[in-house]
Amino acid sequence: MTVSHPTTGYGLAGRRLGTGALTIFLISASGPMTVLVGGVVTTFAVTGVVGAPLSFPLLAVALALFSVGYAAMSRYMLNAGGFYPYVAQGLGRGWGVAASFVALLAYSSIQTGLFGLFGVGSADFAARHLHVQVPWWVGSSLALAAVAVLGVTSLAATRADATEIALHVRKHWGIENKLHYVRDVTYGEDASRVRTGNAPRVMASFRNLAVSILRLAGNTNIAAALRAAARETTRPLTLLGIYP
Repeated sequence: MTVSHPTTGYGLAGRRLGTGALTIFLISASGPMTVLVGGVVTTFAVTGVVGAPLSFPLLAVALALFSVGYAAMSRYMLNAGGFYPYVAQGLGRGWGVAASFVALLAYSSIQTGLFGLFGVGSADFAARHLHVQVPWWVGSSLALAAVAVLGVTSLAATRADATEIALHVRKHWGIENKLHYVRDVTYGEDASRVRTGNAPRVMASFRNLAVSILRLAGNTNIAAALRAAARETTRPLTLLGIYP
């Protein structure tokens, strides 16, 4: 008589990130480090400072440590909020906010350095191939202007005036402040323990629906509106038109 024993499969569960997808996420998340490594090569080529290549071992160690921790926590994180939910889940919301500001400073510093690098590179290119002496800040200013216009709006150049660009920037931060901030802080979405299957997406849809209903009813303070609705159970039904 043959007795068959069930076999236990190893690997990621269904509807989870696979190896390929996780690899792509790791590469995209380490984009700033990749840009910095490319900048080190150009810096060494332009300046000839021997200390520039010594940054490669430091970057390799930092990237290796980051990849291990990121891969280990990715199985438990379903929030697409960048580094903040990872730090907040492990160390608390306060540290998560601090890490987000550190990341903002790092991204801004890299961007500032790249504008300067582009200016120096374009000035060197103009001097060598066009035989024109151009200050480095000209190329940097042109790159900054191009990023400012193309990164904010896809309007034609005749319509992308300062007023229109400022309006799009305000709309972008309006979405961030009126929806994502409310979900993270008022509803405590990052601290939610609902992580199985499509349940996090369903709960996010319910939160978006509740916020939208309260906004349409004229509420500007969602936290206060939720407290008012909790004190009287008929108020949510009245907002939905179910209760007179």
